[in-house]
Amino acid sequence: MKRKQSAFTLLEVLVTMVVVGLGLLGQAALMAQSSKSNNSAYYHTQASLLASDYLERMRMNQTSAMAGGYDITITTTVPTSTTTLQDFEKHDWLTNVDSMLPGWQATVKTTTNNVVITLTWTELSKGANSSGGASTTTFITNSTL
Repeated sequence: MKRKQSAFTLLEVLVTMVVVGLGLLGQAALMAQSSKSNNSAYYHTQASLLASDYLERMRMNQTSAMAGGYDITITTTVPTSTTTLQDFEKHDWLTNVDSMLPGWQATVKTTTNNVVITLTWTELSKGANSSGGASTTTFITNSTL
């Protein structure tokens, strides 16, 4: 009789270990997804702040901005020329973009007093591992000067 009781207790312990193990695996997966979502939110916040920063720079020199002096065609590099105020502003802003968004691309287009700022960057995809797997995210801001 005692043997049956001890074997039954051992079985209970094994089942408990399996249930706890599955719970811990679920929690680890949840933490990994949470980390990815936090990174995505961080990049969206950075893009929003960068767009607001450039709009404020344009508003400070509105005449030049409305004439297209602050426009940026599709670029992935920071210009080296800083001869005019607009060139300096572009250089400074794109340096910030380069330091905050991975695999970035930027476009700024002004028509009359309307500005469209498009920022694109690369994020790790869901389930991506160290060998690759990335997705492109685009943030578009449409504003008036």
